[in-house]
Amino acid sequence: MIKGLRRKFVMITMGLVSFILMAVLFGICLYYADSLRQESYRTLEMALERPPDSRGPRFKIGGAIPEGFGPSPIFIVTVDKEGMVRLQNSEYIDVDEAQLPDMISQIQKQNKNRGELNDYDLRYVVSMERDEVRIAFAALSFERSRILSVFSVTAAAVAGALVVFSIASVLLARWALRPVERAWLKQRQFVANASHELKTPITVILANMGIIKSHSDDRVAGQMTWIHNTEEEALRMKGLVEDLLFLAKGDDVADRVPLLPMELSDTVSTMALSFEPVTFEHGLRLDTDIEPGVGLSGNEQQIKQLISILLDNAVKYTEPGKMIQLRLKKEQNQAELSVYNEGASIRAEEKNHLFERFYRVDPSRSQPGYGLGLSIAKMIAENHHGKITVDNRNGGVVFTVSFPIK
Repeated sequence: MIKGLRRKFVMITMGLVSFILMAVLFGICLYYADSLRQESYRTLEMALERPPDSRGPRFKIGGAIPEGFGPSPIFIVTVDKEGMVRLQNSEYIDVDEAQLPDMISQIQKQNKNRGELNDYDLRYVVSMERDEVRIAFAALSFERSRILSVFSVTAAAVAGALVVFSIASVLLARWALRPVERAWLKQRQFVANASHELKTPITVILANMGIIKSHSDDRVAGQMTWIHNTEEEALRMKGLVEDLLFLAKGDDVADRVPLLPMELSDTVSTMALSFEPVTFEHGLRLDTDIEPGVGLSGNEQQIKQLISILLDNAVKYTEPGKMIQLRLKKEQNQAELSVYNEGASIRAEEKNHLFERFYRVDPSRSQPGYGLGLSIAKMIAENHHGKITVDNRNGGVVFTVSFPIK
């Protein structure tokens, strides 16, 4: 899939670049050809303005190109009122005088003051004077050779640019699609992990149902063990599906969930009170330090879920007799919520993956859960324009959530 996207990216990029470069190439050549044509006509007109048999402009070595110094050699033909044809200024070009009458005849048929004689590969300008007609001619072959030279040089430059752009587009495709590749791999891993986690409770439920069916003659009371197990696994699966749906909403959650003014201090105090029985049951001490009057624009339900995830995580990884600290304080334009628990520190390589979906510090999966809680906590923090970090501190681990406040 990713290789196909890269290939399409390179093909589209090179197609656009090729089209633009070819358009530039032909644009340059057409512009140059038009410039030579206009310059040639000006040179012919200036040649007709000079007196007969006068010398044309001379080029001085090291100096600027003189006015009237055209792109092609020229010659002038004079036709007097008796129809006599006379050739002038032909020292730079061989002219077959026998062809002059036919040239003049073709010019008369065209009935224009300027134009081209394709049969003779010439451009001309006609000057009507009182006693004669003067016609200046320029050879087109010189212009074509100059245009061909410009085209060759420009085409070589375009070909070189295409080679450079092709290499650059391949590198750019790899760089540009790297986030897509990472997201795609994460999605595949997410689906694989979700399937694995859902498979376990489904297997247990099917096993329980099989046992119940095999003892169909027993009363309901005798089947309660299997019924309770089935209910527990169904509730576990329901919680997993809800977590998966919450994560699947992704970035759109922040746009849909209203952020309303709320008393963050009261919410944190309420959650601390609700967790006191849990910490007592596990033989833990819950220490709180909550600054009063801290407000926040947020979603109270999500904030409660965030605090619950952090406290539940602390309870799982704190040994009996140890302490959990819940802190809330206001720092300038931020509200800092932190949960600290005494226990083993987190290795540096684990910090980089701690907020990934389905990641667990405990590879044996001895602790309950699916490894989605901290991912949800991170998403909730980001939905509130905040951030969550984890650090080792004083022989334990502290999670800190920073919220911007006005």
